[in-house]
Amino acid sequence: MDRGGTRGVIDDKLKDLGLQRNVVYSIPHFLSACLLAARSEHLLTVPRLLGERIADAFALRLHELPFSMPGFTIGLHWHQTRDSDPEHASFRRFVIKTLTS
Repeated sequence: MDRGGTRGVIDDKLKDLGLQRNVVYSIPHFLSACLLAARSEHLLTVPRLLGERIADAFALRLHELPFSMPGFTIGLHWHQTRDSDPEHASFRRFVIKTLTS
C-alpha cells in the first residue's frame, strides 16, 4: 500500500534484492486494505505498530520485511479557530495518547 500510487520505497528495496511486486490494488486507507487482505490471498504492507494492533482482529499473520524501511512522521493539524475549543483539545489529546502509547 502506497499513498495512492503503485511505486515507492518498497519497490526500490525489492529491486535491490532482485525482486518485484505485482500491485493489484492501491487503497488509501489501511483498514480497508486489511479487510481486503483478510478476505483474499493478497499481501499488504502496513506500519509495524498498526500490524501488531490489528492482526488479530483481521486474522492476519505478521511477517517482517526482508529489509529496513525509513521512518515517517505523522502530523496532527486543525483549524486555528479550534485551538481553544475544549472538546477539540480533548480529542487531540486522545489522538496523541493513542498514537504514542
